[in-house]
Amino acid sequence: IGETLRNLNPETLLFLSHIKKIVCKIDSEEWILKRNDSPNLLGSKDLCTLSKNKAGTATTTSTHYIRFFDTIKINVSEKDENDIIKYYEKKIDIGIAFKAQLNEKSGWSIKPIIYNDNPAGKVFTFFPCEAEKSGLCFHIHAPFALTVNREKLRNEPDNEIIKNKIVDLLHSNLTKIREDNLLNMDFLKSLPNDEDDLGANENNSSNYEMFKRVFDFFNDESFTPMENGTYEPAKGKLRSKNRVGTLFTDQDMNILFNTENIAYWIKNPRQLNQRDDKFIQSLDCSNYNLNNFLDDYTREKNKYDEIEESLNNKDFVIHEGIKKIISRFEKVSEIFNSKKYDWFCKFYVQLESMISSYDNSYE
Repeated sequence: IGETLRNLNPETLLFLSHIKKIVCKIDSEEWILKRNDSPNLLGSKDLCTLSKNKAGTATTTSTHYIRFFDTIKINVSEKDENDIIKYYEKKIDIGIAFKAQLNEKSGWSIKPIIYNDNPAGKVFTFFPCEAEKSGLCFHIHAPFALTVNREKLRNEPDNEIIKNKIVDLLHSNLTKIREDNLLNMDFLKSLPNDEDDLGANENNSSNYEMFKRVFDFFNDESFTPMENGTYEPAKGKLRSKNRVGTLFTDQDMNILFNTENIAYWIKNPRQLNQRDDKFIQSLDCSNYNLNNFLDDYTREKNKYDEIEESLNNKDFVIHEGIKKIISRFEKVSEIFNSKKYDWFCKFYVQLESMISSYDNSYE
């Protein structure tokens, strides 16, 4: 028992609304676990600090969390004294906690909860269910139906309904996260991606696949970070692993695709194959490289080439369709005509890299 108390994690206090401090005394030793709430520090966010300190020492370990809560209604059933099942509506509190970190220059950011390179988010029913593995990178809380030892969730429909409600809670707070400048690449690392195994198996006690609904939120609503600093739905947008987006602007792509005022380029992570990159790969956007651009450009040029020779024939009738092709190619040509010497240097470097990759693939 003494060893258990010595190792008590301050996360125990994370979702205990009426308990903010635990003092453990064993012989001459004393440990103090505390939760300090700062609800107004991040506007509408509930920021809290969990700490553990051994009395008489200056050593204190502290961790910050940003929490989101909601009260929901669920339909429940139970047997009365006559063994008759009765149904009624019950209010329960649910919550999410993201790990937060303060940088003196950039301010607060959300970080994934990772242990040994694996998602390490916990499932709480007030206290952590130590044997329940969600596969998430953030903590979740609800009064789930638990096994007798309170370490795992029971396989019951009500638990699945509650987990979906927690996904809705995440959805409803994405706008607030964006408004507080927390919706960045660090936050994307905290979200599930296609490679995360969230199904029920020997690692996960129950199913958490519903949390991948977050892909729909980013595909259909303005939550995806773009290179121009805005947020857009990811569906139909472009990402470029070889940085072709640094060559061609959103304006260039609008000319090429004959569209107006669309931000096409999704913000690139600093490193490929990290959690933020894998999250973006999970979205309904397209990988777009220099070869794709040249194909699209060539397609427009070929339309013009088909009629170019005929234009020198004085008897050739230029109807409205031909005028549109000429006008269209003149606009597309402006993508290159407007560029300067330095741009062409970068363009040829990427072109050479693309050709080299093709050559290597045939060696």
